[in-house]
Amino acid sequence: MTRASSATVIAISVAAACAACGSDDRSAVDRGPSVATPFAGPLDAEAAVGALECRGERPYVRARSDYTAGLEEVQPELAAAFDDYVAASGIAYHAPLEGYRVERKERDRALLSYDVDDRTKVAIVLRDGMRDFGGDVGWGVVAWAVCDPAEFPAAITDELNVGVWQDASGRRVPATRVRSFRGAEHCEWTDITFLLIGPDERRADWYVRDPSGELRDHQRGAFDPDATLPDGATSTGWSRGGRELWLAADEQAAYLVDADDPHDVERWPAATEPILCA
Repeated sequence: MTRASSATVIAISVAAACAACGSDDRSAVDRGPSVATPFAGPLDAEAAVGALECRGERPYVRARSDYTAGLEEVQPELAAAFDDYVAASGIAYHAPLEGYRVERKERDRALLSYDVDDRTKVAIVLRDGMRDFGGDVGWGVVAWAVCDPAEFPAAITDELNVGVWQDASGRRVPATRVRSFRGAEHCEWTDITFLLIGPDERRADWYVRDPSGELRDHQRGAFDPDATLPDGATSTGWSRGGRELWLAADEQAAYLVDADDPHDVERWPAATEPILCA
């Protein structure tokens, strides 16, 4: 495989678009109290990680809030505080927009969770008495953490624009190993698909399905919708959407082979660098 260079990045910011941040008046905290055994530790910033019940490595993403930046605002109620945070912060790029429960609440602390099969996959710690950039005091988010996207249902990862692959046994492969996503709408890249093999954007090997050739200057060769699988290509055992992923190191490309027709092959060239949309 060809390692994507970390020396040059086309633009700095987001590689996936938020589909519907705060699009209606329904609260994100809409599932009622959790029926699972609540997290028992102190409700401090570290509880966002401690409360997770991930199958694999945890967390996939973790963050602390910053109410001095002028985006998020504290609120008189904890649910309203989280709704404001969903609309104003980056959590919506990594976690569902609704379906959260109050897992545990104390006088001035609370833990929200998004559960899959009664196991916490997103944990958010909130505190009353926080002060925002405008000087208001109220409920705000202290910290949050998320398990690997592959641990969410397919409908959720589709909404998050995270293409989760599956292995030969049909199990969802962690996004820290392989994932794909459509290009951002605000960069007019929706006809482009990016494939990443590796733990994160800057350390992954990048491959690009770019039929229009818009990003040709940042690719090692061109996309070929009618390619031939080269000698020496090896199967990863991963598939998505009816296509199996093969890699050919000497060709500096990934090959997507139709599972039902081995002669139907697409060549996705390797990127020369991470391709991020501002």
